[in-house]
Amino acid sequence: MGNIVVDTNIVIRMRGVYKDFTDCFEQTRDIIILSNAILKEYESIAKSRILLIRAFLSDLQDRNKLKIINQSRIDAKYKLNTRKRHPSMPRDTSDNKFVTTAIACESQLIISRDHHMTEISPIRWNGSECRVIEPQEYITENCPEM
Repeated sequence: MGNIVVDTNIVIRMRGVYKDFTDCFEQTRDIIILSNAILKEYESIAKSRILLIRAFLSDLQDRNKLKIINQSRIDAKYKLNTRKRHPSMPRDTSDNKFVTTAIACESQLIISRDHHMTEISPIRWNGSECRVIEPQEYITENCPEM
């Protein structure tokens, strides 16, 4: 079982374009980790589908497949200013919350198709490593029969 962080562009399509990723994720013991800052981004971007997204995330949380943590605690613990660029952070500073959440929760993976995220993989921090991979790579690694 591992902690994974999932970028907004994937979560808002987990019941559609990325249904294969969702089906594979459901077969694993992995858990999606979100910070409240990530959740806020999901909600602001998925305005037209917000009720579906909330229901989906609530269902994951009910089945212990989702954990939500406080972003300010992450930032304080790692003394990271998410507005400034750090070598392990994406060029698009609005994506820093995904990296800091992954670091704080010792996630092995961030699932994203965002080139700002994939170009910094692997992320190394204090002896740990987190890869940024696309949904199809996750499926290949975890559900090769799909």
